Amino acid sequence: FIAFIFWMHFEKPPQIYKSQTNFVPPFELSIVNVNRVGLINVSRESVFNVFLTMITSESLQEKVFLEGDFFSKLNINFESVSDQKLAIKKFTSKLILEEAVIWNPDLKDEYQEAFLDKVDSHYERPYSLSIEGYDANALVDYLDLLFIAANNKIRAHFIQLISEKIKYRLD
Repeated sequence: FIAFIFWMHFEKPPQIYKSQTNFVPPFELSIVNVNRVGLINVSRESVFNVFLTMITSESLQEKVFLEGDFFSKLNINFESVSDQKLAIKKFTSKLILEEAVIWNPDLKDEYQEAFLDKVDSHYERPYSLSIEGYDANALVDYLDLLFIAANNKIRAHFIQLISEKIKYRLD
């Protein structure tokens, strides 16, 4: 009994980590470069919406999880394919995409709205993609790989769109 109390007293619960990446819509120069070809005309908002759609895509999240070998990084064992799918779903369900909160802790509540209006008029609010779990390195790696994969998919999407327009003009 004393050993159990001793163990309970000194046993630390597992540490939960949060990994987060922040990003903003693409710069105007990037959009000018995409539109320079003259075959498509996209806006910052449309490009960013495609990016948000891709980064929240369950199929892309699953692909990154599998290709990044996160089963071994997170020491997850599974018995069947359905267990594998369930483990991936459980991990990716912890992803949270939200507009980053900007708050000045030095201001009283009644001045916060004026502060936010000033910030909104001068800066774009970043978006935040975060995830919580027990392995900090794996969380950081996963967000990095997901972000890179979404960027690569959006690049491929617009290259394909331009290629189809060129093919249509040649036919």
